[in-house]
Amino acid sequence: MFGRKKRLKFIEENRVSPEEQVYLGLGAVLVDVNSATSLVFKMRGKPKYMAQIIEAGWGINDRATALQMIDWLLEHGHAAEYQMEFENFRAKNFKGASAEEAANWKELEDNIKTFGSEFTIEDFRNCTTVIAWDFERAAFLARVCSHLGYLEEQEAWKIIKERVAPLVRKEGFKDWKEYAASFLAGRSFCFGANDVDVVLTTNDLLGEKKEATVWQESPLSSL
Repeated sequence: MFGRKKRLKFIEENRVSPEEQVYLGLGAVLVDVNSATSLVFKMRGKPKYMAQIIEAGWGINDRATALQMIDWLLEHGHAAEYQMEFENFRAKNFKGASAEEAANWKELEDNIKTFGSEFTIEDFRNCTTVIAWDFERAAFLARVCSHLGYLEEQEAWKIIKERVAPLVRKEGFKDWKEYAASFLAGRSFCFGANDVDVVLTTNDLLGEKKEATVWQESPLSSL
């Protein structure tokens, strides 16, 4: 078990520079769901377990497949396929999509009403893009693939700093909350999964958790 004391010790032993800290906000949701903390670059998850996750979910099992998937997420991704459909869905007041998409969206709204303490339904109804779903996964994969040795650490940092961060800045998210809404909307609309754990994790990152988080320490505007 990785309790609070061990987690805090792990954080202190693996702190990155203040200049790098803000970049750890990218991929933070999925890192916190799967590892001890997103406040540091180093991950705690057991390599065997993490390798199983990314092979089952993304078909990644080495350097080549890692780079191929990250390239796809940043150059194409689900947003290219679903963005127009999502805009049409919004234009019809979140109706008129397939029964499955409508059901997924209703599940997201129900989870936000029940568990999304840092959000309102309007945060999602005002969301105009699902692209953070691609950005978040690309940053997470860079981090976990470094953890597994598929990528060199500096190579993973370069992907996050020079490829993911500029795209996030270009998209114009005003803060991490807006970014998180896009991520959750994308997860719902493109993937159809509204796990409560992910909603609770975004709540924690935005401020519900008593301990400091990477999103609280470094605003998105400092990317």
